[in-house]
Amino acid sequence: MNHFVAHRTDRLIEGKEIRLEHSVICENQDILNLIGQGKEKIKAMRAESMSDEQKAFEIVKAAAKEWEKQATVTQQYEQALEYLDTPEVKHTGNQWIKRSSGTGEEISNRVYKMKVWIRERRNLDSLTRDKNPTVWYVSWQVSLNSPVEGPEGPTVIDGRIKMRFMDKNEASEYLEGQKTAYAHFFREISPPVPKEYENLFSVNGVLLPGYQTEGSEPEQKKSSVVDQLKESGKDMGKSGRPASDKKKEPEIG
Repeated sequence: MNHFVAHRTDRLIEGKEIRLEHSVICENQDILNLIGQGKEKIKAMRAESMSDEQKAFEIVKAAAKEWEKQATVTQQYEQALEYLDTPEVKHTGNQWIKRSSGTGEEISNRVYKMKVWIRERRNLDSLTRDKNPTVWYVSWQVSLNSPVEGPEGPTVIDGRIKMRFMDKNEASEYLEGQKTAYAHFFREISPPVPKEYENLFSVNGVLLPGYQTEGSEPEQKKSSVVDQLKESGKDMGKSGRPASDKKKEPEIG
């Protein structure tokens, strides 16, 4: 009887990975019955044993290939479930509401979100410290309200952070101008998705239910809201400040 110790490291991650690692250690086996048969015969028997090992190895590899086929089926099921389990994005139904943080307002639909807020502060400018006037800081941001976030978080289309105004009415007027400038983003609950952002509204390569990409909607709706903004070339509002060309800014608020 052969005496050996087997070390096995077997692992199965359904749909992803199979790992079989076996090793054997044989010590002080009974070889007295072999020694007397001579080297050539032992070599021949060893070669036959190694051939049988190879056959067993090929059977294991064939079984592993069958597992590969089945794993792809499991992955299909998992990807379909991931698609079906993707939650609907929360939105305000194109209505302006107070932000959950308690500062400012926000509006959103199934594709876009806009946040605006004004903060009142005492001016700390050393040149005017004696007068210590009140200033108003205006911030706003337009981003995608996508079910799938990119590696850098929410995709920001445009925005400004802490624009300083010395007059509250001017600050409010500027902010209302920005809300008007982006009002066309919020005319539909599910506006067409810009082609370059289609992946953020898709799961496993399939567009999520209720969405359509620009170009697939009826002819009269093919004008991109992002393209419209680019064509306008500037913000609306009393300040007359130009819009940013950047599509990515840090998440704010």
